[in-house]
Amino acid sequence: MSRMAIKVFQVLVLSLSFNMFTSHIVWGEKDCTKEKVAVLHFCDGSININGAYVAPTVACRNIVEAEETDMICICRNIAPADEVLISVMKFIQLARDCNKPLPAGTKCGSWIVRPSPPPRA
Repeated sequence: MSRMAIKVFQVLVLSLSFNMFTSHIVWGEKDCTKEKVAVLHFCDGSININGAYVAPTVACRNIVEAEETDMICICRNIAPADEVLISVMKFIQLARDCNKPLPAGTKCGSWIVRPSPPPRA
């Protein structure tokens, strides 16, 4: 290989490496940013950090229950800045109320989802 070809190859490897590490999405991981924005907007009354949990509105329920809404992906992508505005505990309850419960052990913002309590007798 000539010196020029080696230099070109080095530049290509460097730029590919840079691109991989600066990309916000891991290869193969789903991007659920639009879904997250929709849930945070339409379900604000239920998941707002202030006040008590409120049952989801019809609009909120429609967004959460939509087939394309991936609550696990949204949970993984709740940032510390989001947690200033929303309650992760209320988000987890919202998912349960909309028949999309999050599996125990799921990372949701800075929280880890605990198992659901057993049904009352």
